[in-house]
Amino acid sequence: MFSRLSPYGQAVIMALAGYFLFSMADTLAKILSSRHPIAICLFIPGIIALLGISGRIFLQKGLYGFKTQYLKIHILRSIVITGLVVLCVNALKHIPIADFYSVIFLSPFVVMALSILVYKESIHLPRILVLILSFIGVIITIGPHFHDMSIGYLFVGFAVFFSALNVFLVRKIGGKEYPLLYGFFPLMAVTVLSFPFALPHLSLDVPVTDIWLFLLYGLALIGAHSLLPTAFARTPSVSKLTPLHYSQMIWGILAGVFVFDRPLEINTLLGGGLIIFSGLGLFLYELKTSLKKIS
Repeated sequence: MFSRLSPYGQAVIMALAGYFLFSMADTLAKILSSRHPIAICLFIPGIIALLGISGRIFLQKGLYGFKTQYLKIHILRSIVITGLVVLCVNALKHIPIADFYSVIFLSPFVVMALSILVYKESIHLPRILVLILSFIGVIITIGPHFHDMSIGYLFVGFAVFFSALNVFLVRKIGGKEYPLLYGFFPLMAVTVLSFPFALPHLSLDVPVTDIWLFLLYGLALIGAHSLLPTAFARTPSVSKLTPLHYSQMIWGILAGVFVFDRPLEINTLLGGGLIIFSGLGLFLYELKTSLKKIS
């Protein structure tokens, strides 16, 4: 059935599955970070995922698969993603997962704003309107929580800029790179850099339930880092898959309700909906503009 789909149809399914697995990893990070030090929550899933990705690269291409002509950019991106992961896990420890997604989804709009400043891209009214609407969406989402604002919102705020910087570095590498290397280098960096901090906390006295959660966390990362790069490699237009990123908002809301017993708040629906509406509107506008240039 899957093989009968077009390359784009296959890419859509893989991207949706990849984003779902990233949402699962975020949920597990929130659960485990409330029980274990952050370094442990980075190292154990990281080493599991790193071994899985490395094994897949070796089976597909042997040692040659680890070679790249973009090593310097991969190293820089790995450092950026390590910072991003640290910020995100710390943020998830302190704030509701739906709020986390509402703020982190500002990243595409920050990319747009920086593109205007750095690459001198044209300033159009729809782009400005989208920036304003997305910011209003965040205010609506976290507005009722202003009285108990925690450092988690500061963490995710900085994470937005790290995420935007990651996008610029991915663009710098381009689409000719072996897809699995996009996951290999960041996972290696997270594992290596978190190990010294995790070492004092490593012990065999971990509840069996948490061992299974750590394993599931690592497997989710393997799947996500395998499926998403492959999905983007299978479609000629990366922008066609970009709106699927907002599916994580749905998983975040459902996780908040069913996993963390957090009541569904109207401000989350309104703010998150406005951010998603802004993102999809921007996608359609950019797609229409690019089609006009082609014709």
